[in-house]
Amino acid sequence: MLEGLYAHKSYDLTDKNLEEIGKLFHLKTLNLGLTSVSRLPPEISNLHLENLKVGSIELQQVPALPSSLKSLSVQAMDFSLVPHPSSITDLEHLELFRFNNLRIGHHSTRRDYDSKLKAALMREQPSYQLPSHLLSLKLRNISPLPHYSDLLNLTVLYVFDCPISHLPITPGLTHLRELHITRCESLEEIPGLSLLRSLERLKLKGLNRLAEIQGLSELESLQYLLLSSCDLIGQLPNLVKLGKLQHLEIEACPNLRAIEGIEGLESWVLDSCSRNILERLLDVSRLTWLSHRLPTYDVFLSFKGPDTRFSIVNFLYYGMSQDRISVYSDDDDRRSSEGIGEEILQALADSYIYIPVFSRNYASSHWCLRELVHMVKSTSESKGKRIIIPMFYDVEIDDVKLETDLYKSDLDKHWMNFDHSEVKAWKEALIEVAAMSGFVLKNIR
Repeated sequence: MLEGLYAHKSYDLTDKNLEEIGKLFHLKTLNLGLTSVSRLPPEISNLHLENLKVGSIELQQVPALPSSLKSLSVQAMDFSLVPHPSSITDLEHLELFRFNNLRIGHHSTRRDYDSKLKAALMREQPSYQLPSHLLSLKLRNISPLPHYSDLLNLTVLYVFDCPISHLPITPGLTHLRELHITRCESLEEIPGLSLLRSLERLKLKGLNRLAEIQGLSELESLQYLLLSSCDLIGQLPNLVKLGKLQHLEIEACPNLRAIEGIEGLESWVLDSCSRNILERLLDVSRLTWLSHRLPTYDVFLSFKGPDTRFSIVNFLYYGMSQDRISVYSDDDDRRSSEGIGEEILQALADSYIYIPVFSRNYASSHWCLRELVHMVKSTSESKGKRIIIPMFYDVEIDDVKLETDLYKSDLDKHWMNFDHSEVKAWKEALIEVAAMSGFVLKNIR
């Protein structure tokens, strides 16, 4: 009677585990994303699945897919091995993600992975004819793009990491409501954008070669516009026609300094170091806008370099970066100035989550202790918007509470070298943060 089977990121899952899946007659949802499955059993086509997700660098063969599918996500290195989904007449949501980077499980060696990747990249990928009833389409690292010009029902289109120089918009996309284009580093233009008269949300992120957004001023239904990391964009078309625009967000566009066509904010200047947000109040005058800036960073990592730089901090930093979490990683050993520095103060002010990594030598660094005091102060003044998540790495909570000699001896040395009021603040911050919920991790030697 099982209706849902979720094995996402089960890297040890192989073909053998799926031999009897045909007996799950009531199965509606099957998630095999990021596994080591190389071949789906033919019995899959006989199931009445509504949602299927499959992804593996080992994937070599996908059988005929169930005609009952409404949602399909395929992650593979070579889409010439995947059947065209055009015959699935009821399909509403489709994701096609082509791997170019993936964790290697113990079933694959680095040499195997590299050879498969090279072979897949050299092989010409198919250009799909898509089901005409699609409502949403997500494409990642796909080239050439599938034919989507006749998708009259399509309302949501995502294009990620695709090596394309232009993304043509056709009259067949007249019902599109959302368009997201992210990290298409070769993209230089979006011809036909002005045709999307029903578009309500537009997100453009990481488009390093896009110099202008032609047709933007004609999107009369646009309510939400986000621009992020578009380095070459120096000017936007006049936005005076966008009467329905309610939310405008701009981040890391260093050459964009001003916005034309927003009444009442002609003199408003963008800050390229922050996330700039304009929001129009509803049911009031068109002249009433709120402007504010949000942190550039999500997480601030504070740590003592030699203790943690090549272990837990490296793991945290790259793990969060891969999940698109912006991290400010501060290493006290790389500083030279006496003060805490404007850059660090700004990063502390910008971040929502603080992670002090308490290691054996953390309290020996007056830099780390000063940062800790700022974390405590910012958190207490944020009214719940900021949090501290301490990590106790190769130390005990009692060490940080100054109930043992480990941190207490470091503070005793600080009493002789720094102002007593400052050291007192360090002591209070250590005790306060040690009482917060966090993680205790042991260094395996």
